[in-house]
Amino acid sequence: MKTKAPLLLLVLFALICGKTQAQTYIPFPDSNAVWSQIKIDNYAQSKYQYRILGDTIIGSVQYHKLFMQYDSLLNFSNSIYVGAIREQSKKIFFLHSYCQNETRLYDFSKNVGDTINNLYDEDSYCVGVPASGVINSIDSILIDGNYRKVFHLNSVNNPVWIEGIGSMFGLLNSVEPTPTCFCNWRLVCFQQNDSVKYLNPNFNSCFPVITDIPNQVPSKTSVNIFPNPVTGESTIKWDISGSPIYSTLIFTDILGKNIKTINVYGKNEITVNRNDYTPGLYFGKLLATNGENYVIRFIIQ
Repeated sequence: MKTKAPLLLLVLFALICGKTQAQTYIPFPDSNAVWSQIKIDNYAQSKYQYRILGDTIIGSVQYHKLFMQYDSLLNFSNSIYVGAIREQSKKIFFLHSYCQNETRLYDFSKNVGDTINNLYDEDSYCVGVPASGVINSIDSILIDGNYRKVFHLNSVNNPVWIEGIGSMFGLLNSVEPTPTCFCNWRLVCFQQNDSVKYLNPNFNSCFPVITDIPNQVPSKTSVNIFPNPVTGESTIKWDISGSPIYSTLIFTDILGKNIKTINVYGKNEITVNRNDYTPGLYFGKLLATNGENYVIRFIIQ
């Protein structure tokens, strides 16, 4: 009995330590982190990245600066500052560069059965999105030698959050609140310190070639703007070979306000001049004579 007791204590100690280690909270990154993601929006496809780089003080509160770029390569020399992010008590807050008040992006302090409060969403900007669900379940995933909690939410489109990474809809899409949008948001991968920590199993790389999303991207239609962001003059050009005839191009700002309506019947390109707009994010919607439309997003710097 004397020889077995110490062994039993060691086993119990190992189990307790292992359990404690498995439940260790993984904080949100505060530097050198990159989220690569994709959005399929009304037949338009956008690949883009967010990156935390540097700190800033806003209203005596310390934040980490968040930048965005549309290039495939991780070269943030032409990126745009989109806002600031911080963590407090397992809650992640985001302050958009256009907004005066921060909104809650994630809350990793919640437990099963807790109700989701208003959360920020990438397409809602300065207003919170009324949540309508609860946390259904919490399990875990092993990433880089550490277990992270995985939150399954009963909300629109059932979002999934990974501790220390964010939503599977993308960093700023903690929920996906627009079921009538016919949009798809997906986090492709998460990198930190130049190392891939998480790769969405639905993709084979951080910068995939998307060719197999049905009923989303017409094979004979292509709309592009170059360069983007717009720093001088950029050209929006579309290929109309075998596609519907586009008649109208409508520019709106991030709040959906109509900025300009242009007759483009018989054309396949138009020039955007940076001096005609204030800096910010804009949307161009091409309307076809058969009722179809195509949306492209661009930034004025």
